[in-house]
Amino acid sequence: MKKILAFILLCATLMTANFAVFAEVQEKDTFYLNEQKDIVIAISWDQAKPAIVFIDPEGIEYNPDQSAEGTMTAENTTTKTIYYIVQGAAQGQWRVRYDKGTNSRIDIELHEYKKGLFIENFTLGTIEEKYLPVSFQVSGEDGAYYNYRISAMIDHTGSEKVVASGTARVGDVKNTRANLSALSSYNAYMLKLYVWQNEDGSDLFDFMFSPTFEFVNKAMDKYASDFKMIVCPDESLLYVGFDKLDYNVDGMLVAVFEDGGEEPIFFDEYDRDKEEIQLAYDPAAKEVSVEVSYKVDGVNTTPIRKTAKISDMAISIPSGEAFNSINLPMTYKGLEKQLCAVTVNGYVTELVLDGKGQSNITLGDDWNTLRIEYLDQNGVTWLIEREIFVDRIPPVLHMSQNYDGMAVSAEEVAVSGTTSDCEELLINGKSVKIEANGAFSEKIKLSKGENRVTVIAKDALGNETRYSAVIFSGVITENKGTENTAPGAFLEKIFSQDSYFVLISSSVIALLIVAYALIFWRKQKEKTQGEKKEKKQKKEKKVKPKKGDAEK
Repeated sequence: MKKILAFILLCATLMTANFAVFAEVQEKDTFYLNEQKDIVIAISWDQAKPAIVFIDPEGIEYNPDQSAEGTMTAENTTTKTIYYIVQGAAQGQWRVRYDKGTNSRIDIELHEYKKGLFIENFTLGTIEEKYLPVSFQVSGEDGAYYNYRISAMIDHTGSEKVVASGTARVGDVKNTRANLSALSSYNAYMLKLYVWQNEDGSDLFDFMFSPTFEFVNKAMDKYASDFKMIVCPDESLLYVGFDKLDYNVDGMLVAVFEDGGEEPIFFDEYDRDKEEIQLAYDPAAKEVSVEVSYKVDGVNTTPIRKTAKISDMAISIPSGEAFNSINLPMTYKGLEKQLCAVTVNGYVTELVLDGKGQSNITLGDDWNTLRIEYLDQNGVTWLIEREIFVDRIPPVLHMSQNYDGMAVSAEEVAVSGTTSDCEELLINGKSVKIEANGAFSEKIKLSKGENRVTVIAKDALGNETRYSAVIFSGVITENKGTENTAPGAFLEKIFSQDSYFVLISSSVIALLIVAYALIFWRKQKEKTQGEKKEKKQKKEKKVKPKKGDAEK
């Protein structure tokens, strides 16, 4: 293993220089080197770690937060100090660019770097429950003692959590155990071994990182519980909910991953009183995963992951919010006795879908509130929510006259009318312009004989109103201003819509019927009166006395 050089900070060295920074974000001269040499820059602050960059005389930038060849960084969070080593620092004027942030001061100290204490090796054993055996050896002045501190980290410049500490003698192989009980479950931890000596007013130290390892804190997983993951594909939204939490849980860490990526697109921590969290994902993502880890006394449980394959969504309905049918097709695929709840305007219908196929959802006219919900085998709830408008009323179509049965001698005829709620008007398949007031007109060329005309008014949803007519076209011969005396023309004139023949004929027939009725009534009345007179005479003959009877 490559040996990491030690930092030696000599407080009494002639090269030491102090620089106090009080201004806001700016760039300024910081120190001058008379020759090329190895240096250590100590940066300290009072509030929060500042953003700071050093610039050498050739314009090359050195950032303590970024790894670079010939540089090393060590941070002491207790004293709020960073030690930054630059090997072979260039001769000349160095500058510093910084963002003070919330700090009231930033102190920069320059020291000469000298070799001293070395970590020769640092190895890890096999985790036993919560303990990790470690072994290391440090070289330096024979027989001298040094201090060591072992910290767990997830990256080289991140925060540290001490898992072991103590003293050891230079040259001896030191075996100890790191206590991981205060760590959260994580798959890529590393340990940092930091060793140092304090002699004659000088600080000598070195550090080394171990390979990464996975640790599962089984003692904390008892506090973990299932969570609810709801996918709303129409809106590219996720809802993460927590129904039951152990009373020891302080909060939840939630991360979202897309398409199998190793780094989350979103990561945040929430208090336990957050019952539901709304998150968004890229509409182009084919797969979305959510990981939840529960936090107890600063330690996180093993993350629980749920994945939704957006591209393989099992149930779908047509896109859009308006349709011209009350039957909305719902297609499904890849299901095995899947229970699905369909709610339309508050009325719930439970369906059991199997295999692949289609089922119609019955809507009502006007606005409908639709909700389709099902829980898949991966514990993911899929939710489709729509406000859908059903319009089955066709456009209004009024023709300017009745063209059906019309007989004309011209070679073309103008078909016109008005319409409303119309998106497109077709006459014999040709799109016709509709004026702002709804009026339309189109000249139709006619051929001799029958000409069929079809007018179709369509709205945006496909509802349509049709009008069909047959127009007769023929050539009529004219005699220089005189009327056409041909038999056919004469009959056509008599029976045309503009002729009075029908009206006169109807009137004559009506008068004949009335006259006949009066004659019949008159004869019937005379007959009745004659019969009454005859009966009266017969009656008088019966009651008249004879002559001999009267004398008696």
